Amino acid sequence: MQVVNFRFTKISIEKFGNELNELKVNTNININSIEPFKLKSDKDKELFEVSFMYSIVYNETFAKLEFEGKLLLSLDKIDAEELLKNWEDKKIPENIRFFLLNAIFRKSNIKALDLEDQINIPPHIPFQTIVPEKNTEQ
Repeated sequence: MQVVNFRFTKISIEKFGNELNELKVNTNININSIEPFKLKSDKDKELFEVSFMYSIVYNETFAKLEFEGKLLLSLDKIDAEELLKNWEDKKIPENIRFFLLNAIFRKSNIKALDLEDQINIPPHIPFQTIVPEKNTEQ
């Protein structure tokens, strides 16, 4: 399983207000479509174009980010057959679903962090914090 290509088709970020009392962030990801992609490639691999939408919403009234995009997924024949069979019912086999979600999260979250910084909103995922060690010797 491999992501051969990844691209955003839409990126939207809006900041609705300046006051944020309590940070509540909701994320949502949707796989909109999965289509076989015809391209000369390895005879043992099948390609699929996957369309997705990923959103990050801050407290409903503070800020919202939306990403839409497509990725090209390469699968071996067994996984490809299983995906096609399951996608008829709009389901994705667990191993493929986790792989797709992680690929989308990785690319989208990196872009989101940059955009959040540019419009001065807090990051939607926590960063590690360095704190001084407590001195136990006294």
